[in-house]
Amino acid sequence: MSEQRLQGKRVLVTQAADYMGPATIELFAEHGAEVIADESDLTQAGAAQEIVDAAGHIDVLVANLAADARFGIMTIDTDDDVWHTAFDVMVHPLHRLCRAVLPQMYAPLRQDRGLRQRYRCKIDPW
Repeated sequence: MSEQRLQGKRVLVTQAADYMGPATIELFAEHGAEVIADESDLTQAGAAQEIVDAAGHIDVLVANLAADARFGIMTIDTDDDVWHTAFDVMVHPLHRLCRAVLPQMYAPLRQDRGLRQRYRCKIDPW
């Protein structure tokens, strides 16, 4: 049993069954976090907000977003459909998730300390 340093923290993991989702869920749970594992289609309008609303309070957002790998396709052979699909699956949902969850993360900082802390949304392809 590892140190329970995340006891009482709520973590939302998207695309929970894919890519790094299972390992991420296991690690956060191992450290005591309550994990909300979501597998919704985040390409749908309003899906990110619905997930956050249903989850309630979220301390940590793990935007585990990935599209099918297209290794070996040269840029000159990447058509607009492939390009747009990658953005629809990874980039647009990231923005929507951050936009949905950040207000609740900022609220305690504004109320308790009057401070403005920077929260970052990071895209990590690996």
